[in-house]
Amino acid sequence: PFPVIRGIGWSEDQGRRPDMEDGMVAISNLAGVANAWLLGIYDGHGGRQTVEMLLQKIHGNVLQHLRSRAIERWQRYRQRAMSRLQDIRRRLDELHFQQQLACRDVRVLMPPTQRLVELLRLGRICEWVLQCEEPSQEGRTETEKSSASKAPTPPSFLTICTEEDVHRALDEAFVQTDVEILRDRVYQSGATACVCLVRPVLRLDLLLEMRPEEISDADWAWFSVERQKPNVIPASTPSQHAIVQADITVAHLGDSRAVLAYTDGHAERLTHPSDHKAGCEREVRRVESLGGWVFGERVNGMLAIGRAFGDWSLKLPPGKANPPYSPTSGAFDRLLNIFGTSPSHAAEQAAAERKEYVVSNAPDVRSVSLTPERPAQVPGGIRRNSPSSRASESQTAMSGQETGAGRVPGLLVLGCDGLFDVCSDQVVAHLALEFLRQLVAVHPDMSPCEAAKATARMLIEEAIGVRGSTDNVSVMVALFHSFGFSGRDGVTPSPQACNPPSVVQFSSLSDGVPCPVFVGRDQLGCPAEAVARDALAAATPRNARCFSGGTSFGQFDGGHDYAARVAPPGLDAGSWAERWLPKGLAEGLQEASHRLAAVMQH
Repeated sequence: PFPVIRGIGWSEDQGRRPDMEDGMVAISNLAGVANAWLLGIYDGHGGRQTVEMLLQKIHGNVLQHLRSRAIERWQRYRQRAMSRLQDIRRRLDELHFQQQLACRDVRVLMPPTQRLVELLRLGRICEWVLQCEEPSQEGRTETEKSSASKAPTPPSFLTICTEEDVHRALDEAFVQTDVEILRDRVYQSGATACVCLVRPVLRLDLLLEMRPEEISDADWAWFSVERQKPNVIPASTPSQHAIVQADITVAHLGDSRAVLAYTDGHAERLTHPSDHKAGCEREVRRVESLGGWVFGERVNGMLAIGRAFGDWSLKLPPGKANPPYSPTSGAFDRLLNIFGTSPSHAAEQAAAERKEYVVSNAPDVRSVSLTPERPAQVPGGIRRNSPSSRASESQTAMSGQETGAGRVPGLLVLGCDGLFDVCSDQVVAHLALEFLRQLVAVHPDMSPCEAAKATARMLIEEAIGVRGSTDNVSVMVALFHSFGFSGRDGVTPSPQACNPPSVVQFSSLSDGVPCPVFVGRDQLGCPAEAVARDALAAATPRNARCFSGGTSFGQFDGGHDYAARVAPPGLDAGSWAERWLPKGLAEGLQEASHRLAAVMQH
């Protein structure tokens, strides 16, 4: 059977930072298709505004562009089906003529019946494609459903998109979402993002190019079922079917990462090797070619990554601004100065014409097949339209040789830089697989969702408690293998079983079909400013008078509600605040001073 997500769980930790700026989303049964998921992890900087926009908008934009691409693809399938059907009818006429000759002349051999059956099967498939007007989509009105009830039911738009269609749809959805962030006047914050689309795939492109003899009995039997249930591709479908596959497509901006761990321990990074770090040669060349500059491994001396959502004050090169402008002026005035027009008008211009920015909103996109018997790497690799397509294709070929055929996907780990800055891909895969093997030996009755959540929490504890990560840490784990845990396959996690601290929201997508959307939130519920003041006052009491209001904080109270809840076991709250929080606050202030200094240099 092709792999499906059997359990999913996530966890997050604010760490030593004064604010929690990460966000996560997981949507099951995407577009009404069984075993289809959209997973996302977003790491904000400069505030949560951009992350909140991504949580609300990006999945709807992805579906919108996938639907548009699927409609175009379906028209091409219909044209190809018409051409194949004409050829099949011609060959059937030839068979009929040969049969007539064989009946009149014993020296002429009767054509084999199997050949006739093969042609008829392929002809029926082509006729079905022609009779379906367009791929099915959720949210149709009752009138539309009744009018279309007599026509054959087409497959879901999500299953017929090719790899090229998905890559282009994700690219366009990312750009559209970034423009909407500017249109909604979110100016100062930004976010990295990693979005994973897991879906069953109906390879009609292969089917319509097959020779009649290549369509097996099993393929035909499955196709008959598919015509009756277009939105259900059973997970028990044998993997030798060439027309039924499962794949995962990953699009990302910045250093949020996705790693696929196979059951044999091999780890495969699905995001770009550079993490879009501003100091990597690829991003330096791109930024400088657009008039920007990289100093101290930061774009324009301010941003540590070359690609991100938001950060619109850094999208254009410094020369585009009309200096001098004051860093104390409002965000609207600064954007007006940079774009030469209002940000809303600039957003409309950006939507009308696709252009490259210094801080790019063009993602790297990669697809990987999840079918065990096929090579893990799907040809195409990183976005074909990107400047690095030729180099990435060579990397893709090497990756395909390394993974080879026959590897079984075990789990997928999505994480922000708070995890992967201190843990390598292979370390994450090894820790997760070993933890799951030990966990199932002790608690075999756990559900896959509970096991996935426990694995996510373990990785966070490893990053913060063992390896000293100072950033927000968010991790999402999706299990493609049961690992011996009990429970139903592919179930949707319940908030009680999988993530008690998080807020679970049930929202509707653009077509009005309710889909469960699980969104990670900061579960601490304590004002970050008050926490930072208390902690800094505890570490350096003499500086307490520096805060506005003239409040004297004195020594840190070990019974403080917040510190008592988050201090690690075995460490009193005062010591924890002295060792952890002031350092995190200082790092945040240092980052802010770097950004301010870069603005003031003009």
